[in-house]
Amino acid sequence: MGFAQNIARKVNSIYLTGPTLGERVDKGAVTLPSGASTIEDDLFTVAGGRVMLRSIVGQVTVIVAVVTTMTVKLTHTPTTGAAVATDMCTGLDTKADIVDTIYTIPGGVGAPMVDDAGAGVAVPSFDTTNKQILQPGVIKMNTVNVGGTGSGAIKWTLHYIPIDDGATVVAA
Repeated sequence: MGFAQNIARKVNSIYLTGPTLGERVDKGAVTLPSGASTIEDDLFTVAGGRVMLRSIVGQVTVIVAVVTTMTVKLTHTPTTGAAVATDMCTGLDTKADIVDTIYTIPGGVGAPMVDDAGAGVAVPSFDTTNKQILQPGVIKMNTVNVGGTGSGAIKWTLHYIPIDDGATVVAA
């Protein structure tokens, strides 16, 4: 099979007849900090090559109860090159978000994380012009509890398409 036929076969299997969102990976609920602090939790590990992030969705599993502000954002730190964390989105205040509130990012690096305001209607993730290409590394949830006691937990689901042969994403 020639190069062009091989590419056409991959495109057809991934985009036309295969799952449109790509491979799915789930991360169980991550507990938010209960007191004034900044915490980074590893969510997903990218290994074996580059991947195209198709969507990432968080869902509140325990109500976010905090007196002041609880900001959540996602970062990616590659294991090669400069190995510097990059904000995948800007932070969102999750204070008082109820169970089943949905979070996602629209795709562009540094765009604000968005939520469905507890309406039960999912917000769009990754419009057609914004895709993030991730090198091997770690996706983290960066949470800042500005003050006061609090609680909350968020579970995450990620969809990706491998760019390089052998590239994978697993829950951290």
